[in-house]
Amino acid sequence: MTKGLVALLVGTTLTITGCGAPTFETELKDILQREYTKTQEEAEVAVVKGERDLFLTRVEKDGKEAWKPNYNSVTIRERITQTQQMANDLDQLLSYKNKDNTRFLDEFGIRDQLEKDEQAIQFNLGKQRLVALHKEFQQKMGLTEEEAPKVNESMLIYPLAALEKTLLFDARYVQEARTATTLVPFDDLEFRYKFEQEIPNPAYPNMDPVNQTIWIPLDVKVRLVSYDADSPRDHKPDYLEVYRLGEKTPAIKIFHSTSSNSLDVAVVDVDKEGERGHGVPDEVLTVWYITRASDVYDNYKHLLAKLFQEKKKLERVKPLEREMDVQIVPVGDLKDDAWEYDTVKGFSVPLEYQDKDAKNYTLAYKFLPKTKDTPDGREHELAWVAKRWKVSNSPADVVGRVVTYHKVLPAYKSGIIGIGLDRHRLTMTRSGQPDVTGLDSLFIEREPYKITYDWGASRWIIEDRDNKSSPKYEARYEQVKPLLHELDEVQE
Repeated sequence: MTKGLVALLVGTTLTITGCGAPTFETELKDILQREYTKTQEEAEVAVVKGERDLFLTRVEKDGKEAWKPNYNSVTIRERITQTQQMANDLDQLLSYKNKDNTRFLDEFGIRDQLEKDEQAIQFNLGKQRLVALHKEFQQKMGLTEEEAPKVNESMLIYPLAALEKTLLFDARYVQEARTATTLVPFDDLEFRYKFEQEIPNPAYPNMDPVNQTIWIPLDVKVRLVSYDADSPRDHKPDYLEVYRLGEKTPAIKIFHSTSSNSLDVAVVDVDKEGERGHGVPDEVLTVWYITRASDVYDNYKHLLAKLFQEKKKLERVKPLEREMDVQIVPVGDLKDDAWEYDTVKGFSVPLEYQDKDAKNYTLAYKFLPKTKDTPDGREHELAWVAKRWKVSNSPADVVGRVVTYHKVLPAYKSGIIGIGLDRHRLTMTRSGQPDVTGLDSLFIEREPYKITYDWGASRWIIEDRDNKSSPKYEARYEQVKPLLHELDEVQE
């Protein structure tokens, strides 16, 4: 079986997934038989005629009746929905998160072919979205369907058709003023704009396994040009352009609709000069209160920020496959096949997680499982009390989600009926004894015996197993970062 045929079979499987869902054919058959008491044979004939009337158009060719496809039977929004579903299905199939799919694609060697199919689907999706965006532009400008340029089917399915040359995001009054040379610039301003932008971390994951993105300061400039299209001139903006400084074509164009005397429709192209998609709009927005060029800078800084945002690229990273490390360990030896040991230097947390007062944490605890030897069914024995470290004055975890586990002092370890938590204070209720309330330091050891933290795609555990002070944590274990850790499942 060739790779192309396997890829075709996979695509067909995706198409018929969920084939039990209602279709035009099944719904029409059901209505004809249930509401019009048609026989199955009559309903099947009627379905064929219904499909013909819906999807074909009667024409005359060489003096004879003929039928041609009616491409308007499916709206552009319906096409986008269908194409997006195909894109989603392919993305799910190509994702490395599903190990069964990954093994299947590797077994038949069809990943490359499906990735090319994905590019074609995304290309078609882009053309369909452009048509829908132009319809939205026409509506916001107050233009009718008759005034809109016609898009035939070949423009959508032929790869080399320059759809962007047909669908112009421009206003007739601007075109006419440009032709009559009455489109005159009267405000030409430059503004400096400072903000922070989140971008992919170039050091991730090799040098910095924690932060997938970083924030960088940006210091950019924009140029705003207002145009007067009236004759005689009234020195009021009828059209406005926004440029990234140094580029030749505007990134934002702002018009006024047919029902407005002020600028109210903005067309935005977020792609920079030299990038794929530059010159083709990405958004059409409604704006208000723009009476001069400086209003854009004063009131629409969020819109200007879009012009400098980095696009997120779709990257599928194949996870590293680790070889299983099997060891034979003598009876009584502390070492096993999963833990790493360093009894000379030991291990530490490679993150700063405590503020200057070391008060940025919340408390959690865990009881040991009940046994049949427990004298009182209400009594529990504490396994540990943990500190989950937070960003100062915030409920958010610190970078790396650090948790320190502390042993409970013998006097408070067993006979527990209930525990109350209030920030750094505990209230401990024990059988036959008065409640005790105090800071956590009253109940637990100061130094943790175990620490967990996230680093890259892994969760690391360092632990004091020999109860020696130097090194403090001589054992380390790496595991895949879980979606839910045991600490998240207990009261915190």
